[in-house]
Amino acid sequence: MNKITGLMLGLLTLGLTSFEIDKAELSFKEKLAKSKISFEMPVGYKEIPVIANKQMLYDYAIKNVDENFELRVALRPLDERLKVYEEEKIKLG
Repeated sequence: MNKITGLMLGLLTLGLTSFEIDKAELSFKEKLAKSKISFEMPVGYKEIPVIANKQMLYDYAIKNVDENFELRVALRPLDERLKVYEEEKIKLG
């Protein structure tokens, strides 16, 4: 029974952290800075609008100007995910 409980707890944690958790909705540039990541636009690409969808929550999108290729970037700073994990762990006892 312990293995099942552990598995369920793991799945619940994964499910809860797979959604956007930033209440302040940090911008892409703010998330880059917070994560200490730099981003340089590749040659031949342009920024395109982020379109809300349920399949993938993402923060930034670029598209190749010559090809039909789009790149979507999702940044999830680890400190926020750990914070939510710890809060959920406390709630579940």
